[in-house]
Amino acid sequence: MIMHQFGLHLLRKLNDQETLSLIEHTAIDNLWMGKTWAAKPGWHELSADSLTLNYFVSDPVAWKTLRITNQVKQNEKESVSKSSSSEPDVFYQRKPISTVTFYILFLVAAGFLWLAPKI
Repeated sequence: MIMHQFGLHLLRKLNDQETLSLIEHTAIDNLWMGKTWAAKPGWHELSADSLTLNYFVSDPVAWKTLRITNQVKQNEKESVSKSSSSEPDVFYQRKPISTVTFYILFLVAAGFLWLAPKI
């Protein structure tokens, strides 16, 4: 979104040779807004009277490459920190269930299943 505070009503997109209409903000005087979408990646230019705004639109593939590169770097950091520790990570521990606890739980469940149809 383009915001402009100079009271200009029209902006000119030089690369695509389009005129961009602006709308004034409802609450703030002399604040004009408009939206534009670049058709292709690269440098673009907006112009109004003597004012010029250059902006760059990156290729979506470039961001994917950056994301993958950052993920690889993070994985390398994690693997180095994991290999330096001497103890392996423990995710769970097996503890045997007491037979008395299991038997009492079984009797309560069986008693409920026997008593439920009679209520």
